[in-house]
Amino acid sequence: MTALQVAVSAGSVRVTDGLVANDADVRVRTTDGKTLAHPCCLAWNPGAAEILQSLIEAGVDAEETDIEGERPKHLACSLDHSDVLVMRSSDPTSNVYQLWAKSQSGASEDDQEL
Repeated sequence: MTALQVAVSAGSVRVTDGLVANDADVRVRTTDGKTLAHPCCLAWNPGAAEILQSLIEAGVDAEETDIEGERPKHLACSLDHSDVLVMRSSDPTSNVYQLWAKSQSGASEDDQEL
């Protein structure tokens, strides 16, 4: 495991941000193909949403699948980690992601059913 993978898995926002700022490889994967976005959605920790947002801004593609075909958002849904649920922008030409939270005020009824 790389230092960045350990920091992400541990939920350390400060260490993750420091490693990313110092050009840590955000494209690293585990042996089962999980990206850095996957552990943010697997294990609950208070920094998960913030870490995931930072990783996405650094270039992590939150739509990439692991070797079982699971995307991070699939993991978030299956574990009810809606605070880190990743959605691609509704613009099909956009590569912008947003984090969706079940408790988000102003979310439409359609969003609530995700």
